Amino acid sequence: MDYDFFESLGQDPELEAEILSVLKIQPPTPGLETAETLGGVLGDPTLEAIVKKTGRPSLLIWQGIYEEPKLDLWRARLDNARDDIQKAIAATGRIEIKGRQTHVGTAWLIRDNIAVTNRHVASIFAQPRNGLFEIVRDSSGQSATVVVDFLSELDNPNSREARVTDVLYIASKYAGEPDVAFLVLDETADLPEPARLGDDTELTKHPDDALATIGYPAFDSRNNADDQQRIFGGSYNVKRLAPGLVQDLRPSTIAHDCTTLGGNSGSMVLSLKQGGAVGLHFSGAEGDENRAVRISKVVELLDRALGGELDGAGNGAAGDTEVEAPKPVLNGRGGYVSDGFLGDGVVVPAPQPIGAESVLTALKSSDGDDSPQFELKYHNFSSWMHKDRRLPALTAVNIDGTVAKGVKRANDRWFTDDRIEEHEQIGNELYKGNALDRGHLVRRLDPAWGELSEEAVIDTFHYTNCAPQHEALNRREWLALEDHILESSKTHGFKACVFTGPIFSNDDPTYRGVQLPQAFWKIVATLHTSDDESEPALATSAYVLSQEELLVGIGLEFAFGEFRTFQAPISRVSKLANLAVHPNLVAADTMKGDEEGLGYRTIWTLDDVLV
Repeated sequence: MDYDFFESLGQDPELEAEILSVLKIQPPTPGLETAETLGGVLGDPTLEAIVKKTGRPSLLIWQGIYEEPKLDLWRARLDNARDDIQKAIAATGRIEIKGRQTHVGTAWLIRDNIAVTNRHVASIFAQPRNGLFEIVRDSSGQSATVVVDFLSELDNPNSREARVTDVLYIASKYAGEPDVAFLVLDETADLPEPARLGDDTELTKHPDDALATIGYPAFDSRNNADDQQRIFGGSYNVKRLAPGLVQDLRPSTIAHDCTTLGGNSGSMVLSLKQGGAVGLHFSGAEGDENRAVRISKVVELLDRALGGELDGAGNGAAGDTEVEAPKPVLNGRGGYVSDGFLGDGVVVPAPQPIGAESVLTALKSSDGDDSPQFELKYHNFSSWMHKDRRLPALTAVNIDGTVAKGVKRANDRWFTDDRIEEHEQIGNELYKGNALDRGHLVRRLDPAWGELSEEAVIDTFHYTNCAPQHEALNRREWLALEDHILESSKTHGFKACVFTGPIFSNDDPTYRGVQLPQAFWKIVATLHTSDDESEPALATSAYVLSQEELLVGIGLEFAFGEFRTFQAPISRVSKLANLAVHPNLVAADTMKGDEEGLGYRTIWTLDDVLV
């Protein structure tokens, strides 16, 4: 142990003063400390749980009550939030596989009978199949029995088990989604109240904004065995509360220093100040930091999973019971803005199909307007319909991440657009009783910014903004691509212009009288900053997503196969999709110059994206 121990306490001066008072020592002078002195610090039993050089306790829980910490300051901080802590403790349980493995991780009730845990935990007992997720089967062919026990306390023989009846969603690591999974529990079981949720945007790194994890730490060979024995006293796999502080706040994650071990995967991260869950613990490194997914990201993913929309709307019910949205009156919509949205003088025109006037669907004529109009304008985005295919030829959306609003999802109602003829757009007749999703081309939350964010979300539920996508493709790809680009350290102003559309081919298979596109394209434009502090410059990138193998054996049955996202030069994408792309976009392409090379980059993780 070295002087880092005292440096780590420096972020919490009151706690440092109390610990040094208990030890009756002065902090050592850097460079002059001895192994004996620091060994005494680590070995003093009054410190309870000094791990990762920070002095954070891990407290046993019995009958829903946490044991009292020995340090007065921790006792005061926890006592101030005692009622909220006890409710959070009740909502947290241990995941068990009956007959195979007693403890695979932690989960907690986030909504009604839905529990949240980590992807890497759920993947132990569940796997994707035909676009959904199923619990693995045992040697007899029966689904394994997986339960969440909301007790599992030391020396408590009782249990409060709820069986996992379904796996709602396991986030895709290949699409860059966070380490999250949602489990459906038996609603007839004795379930606790769901956890209260906090606001991760209000967190600070001040000691008054303390946190606590609630979970089931297991002995972890990746951590020092002597430290574990001293801290946990040989009692593992039982419910514990571990307070700590925020180390860092990042766009999608929270770094914290609560004491955790392997079995804590899926633990709730509770704000003691707010009394609500602000994160989902998922990983950590000894001597470095622990990490949690921000609750805002967890809730966003849950809302999409419940609505069947993971970068597109599924055919399932929404997660919240609300009055069905009335059909909007589309007067006065501004549509996509090409000039000046990203910055003064920056022009980002939307691509257009080659021979647009002969390819696109014209709007119904207005009195006194003799020239045909093709752009369907909505709040913050536009769509252009393909005349022959009756699907969007492309969409264009302005995204402003600085004023984006998380709009609560209501029960989905899809609309035809009265500004074109009904027979010129594909309706719900294509999507009934099959594995096709009404896939949003402009994502539901992309235009949800500004004063009209709620109306913008409703606007995305028009058939002029969706294309048939296999449910597996719709739920697992492209979900995090735009977020990744917006959060890139190079992106200026958290703004983007995004264009999306199908790739139409004469070889596309026909189903219910509709040719189904086998691939989709996307072009993203942002402003990038540079290291030399020059003016931000336009940067663009293009992507292709294929669902060809998912549509094999078209009919009432759909095959489940592999599919990939590729990054490609815009010049190649424009040829593939028969697009006329403005020279500004081509000149700013991050893959410009690769046209004569391989030309495609497979996107396995978001680290593969060139921005």
